[in-house]
Amino acid sequence: MIFGFRPEISKMMTKSARYIQQQNKDDLKGIVDTTADIASNGITKTTKAIKKGLSANKIYCKHCGAQIDADSKFCNQCGEKQ
Repeated sequence: MIFGFRPEISKMMTKSARYIQQQNKDDLKGIVDTTADIASNGITKTTKAIKKGLSANKIYCKHCGAQIDADSKFCNQCGEKQ
């Protein structure tokens, strides 16, 4: 009697496995998309910060380490000659 239900049980198990795989696939796709968006935003912000820092034409004081204009002869913070 058990053998008569075997094909039906097999079909149910296959459908269940496919459903679980599809759910996991959808969940993973959502995670990947979200992670990619987060990484993209981080890369964009970092790149902009680096470009801003490079284009600002700033240097650091030899004495106190304060950020000053590259063409400054004296530090705005400590007053030392550059």
